[in-house]
This record gives sequence, structure tokens and C-alpha cells, in this order.
Amino acid sequence: MRFLSPLLPILFACACGGATGASDAGVTGPDGPAAIDAPQPPGSDAKLAQCGDGFVGLGEACDDHNTAAGDGCSPTCAVESGWSCVGQPSVCTPDQVCGDGMIGPTEVCDDGNAIAGDGCSNICSVESGWTCAGTPSSCHAVCGDGTILGAETCDDGNVTNGDGCSSACAIEPGYTCAGEPSVCTAT
Repeated sequence: MRFLSPLLPILFACACGGATGASDAGVTGPDGPAAIDAPQPPGSDAKLAQCGDGFVGLGEACDDHNTAAGDGCSPTCAVESGWSCVGQPSVCTPDQVCGDGMIGPTEVCDDGNAIAGDGCSNICSVESGWTCAGTPSSCHAVCGDGTILGAETCDDGNVTNGDGCSSACAIEPGYTCAGEPSVCTAT
């Protein structure tokens, strides 16, 4: 029997679909592409990797029992940027930090700080009367909603020019404005 021991890895690989570990490119199993690092002899605790099977095998950093992208564990069973994964099947959670300028999976905005009152709150949600877009988020007060926020000097509840408060929510020359919504009078 001693003369067979050098052949066991080759025999084992052949019994598992023909991959020898020398060149696994294009190896496909019944559930799609297989990521096979190297054949293991029978009785080994190591499991050949098949991404999406729910078991973290050789060469896999995670396996969440699917091959979907964007859930923390990539289609090639690598941990996606901004995520942490543990267990079998892997449970992945976002590594999000409100105020880091990156919009995490549960954040609606992230303007690079955790300060409320600037459009994106300290828990990275858009504040009432604001709109936010981009990464990092740029937030602007909604002009015409009757609330003075941000750089607005007035807000009369509309975006009509010539009534004292302009369509950009700035006091027009020859007017004074007060209150929310702003009431503007000619001077």
C-alpha cells in the first residue's frame, strides 16, 4: 500500500471532478464555478472550496450560502470592502461609520461629519427640509418649503421671483423679509 500514497492526491482529485490543483481555471461543478485551491487526501479536515455552499473552504474568506454581490460576501467568497463576515454560513455586517464620507448600507447620506443641522444628521439620515446627494453627500436646503435653513436668508413657501424672496431663497433688493414662512415687504 505504501506505493499508492504519492498517488492519493491525484486519485482524490479525479474522484472529485478531475481537478488536480495544477490549473483549476474553468472548473465548474453542479452549482456553478468551483474555486478549488488544492486537492486534499481522504480523511483531511480541509474542505474543497465551492463558493456559495455555506461552508468556508480553502481559499474562501467567507461563504454566505449564495453568490450575490453587495451583501458582504462577494460572488468569489471574498469579504467585500466595508463589511465583516463570521461563521458558517457566513453572516456579514456592514462596517459603517457615520461621518466617514462613505454611504454605508443603512445610511441615506454621509457628508463626512456626524453633526446634525447641516442636512445629513448625526445618524446619517437626511434631515427635514434638506436634500442630499453624492459621496460624500452634499446637502442643500429645500427652497420654497417655508423653512429657513442653511444659506437661505428667507423662505416664503414658493420659488417665485419678484415677491421679495427669490427663487434661490435670498432676500431681493428693495425688500425686507421676516418669519417662517417669510413675509416680505417692500422698503
